Amino acid sequence: MKIVILDKSNYTFKKWDGGITNQLLILPPEANYSKLNFNLRLSKAKITTLHSSFSILPGVNRNLLFLEGASLLTITPNKHQLLLPGDEINFKGDLPIQCKGKGIDFNVMLTKEGKVSSQLLQMEKGECLELDQTTSGQFMFLHANKGNIKVGIGNEKFILKQEMSLYINELNEEVLISIEAKKTAEVILTEVLLK
Repeated sequence: MKIVILDKSNYTFKKWDGGITNQLLILPPEANYSKLNFNLRLSKAKITTLHSSFSILPGVNRNLLFLEGASLLTITPNKHQLLLPGDEINFKGDLPIQCKGKGIDFNVMLTKEGKVSSQLLQMEKGECLELDQTTSGQFMFLHANKGNIKVGIGNEKFILKQEMSLYINELNEEVLISIEAKKTAEVILTEVLLK
């Protein structure tokens, strides 16, 4: 089990026609988003224009967690989805999705078959959550979206300041993971299970 800590020095920023994307992680590390040769990519996007279009990404499974603001997605002419903070949606990257609204979202892109789950955890001062991770081969990612948190993984302890991340590429043993907020905090938790 390998634990990796990331901070702003590891992230890359890119402008697009609807706003700015902050790539938090791409695996393998030598992969290139524009070549679509990644296995997994995690990012946060700030949508700054009222109307925007999602990039068409054939062969990519996407998971989107809305963090701030409100957006109405037009997925097909007859299917619409309103996203508010904490809402999550999974969809295929080849869909021509239109977005109306401004805000911030968290994106997971997967080029392999698998199940992705992302959630926004609102934590009060002193609150502690325990996650019992028992699924072998699972990928887990934590991001301190707001505030600072203390993360315990087995006997190891890590401090994640705001905008820092931590990931475990392959959980290969049963381990207890705890998240503690020293002050009010907002945490993104993503779990990926490859088929």
